[in-house]
Amino acid sequence: MVDKSKQVKVLYVLGSLSYGGLETWVMDIVRNIDRKEIQIDVCVTTDIKGEYEEEFLRNGGRILKCRLNKKNPFSFYNNFKKLLHKEKVPEGFYTEVLRARSARRYYLRGDHLCHVTRDGHDDL
Repeated sequence: MVDKSKQVKVLYVLGSLSYGGLETWVMDIVRNIDRKEIQIDVCVTTDIKGEYEEEFLRNGGRILKCRLNKKNPFSFYNNFKKLLHKEKVPEGFYTEVLRARSARRYYLRGDHLCHVTRDGHDDL
C-alpha cells in the first residue's frame, strides 16, 4: 500500500496531453517513476483531449483543468490559485508551467502563488 503522506507530489501545467515534445517528456517520466514515492499530476489549460490522457490516468495520474484565456492571461493566475486551494495543495507545493520555449516555476506560500524564476532558459 502507498503511504500518500510521504509521496513527493509534482504538478506539471501543460496545454494538453497531446503528442508533443514536452508531453512526451512528462509521459516518459510517468512511465519510469516509482509511484510509491512520487505522484505526478497535470493541469491542462485547453479543452483538447490529448492522445496521452488515457495512459496517464492508467499510470495513476490526475488531470486537472484550468483554462488559459489568452485575452486575459491574469485570469489564469487567479483560477490556478483557486484550483490549488480547492485541491488542498499544501504550503510549499512546487509546480512548473511548461511551454515550448520556457518554464514558469511557482510555489505556494500562504495565500500567494510565488514565481521562482523568469524563464526556463534563463541563467540563474
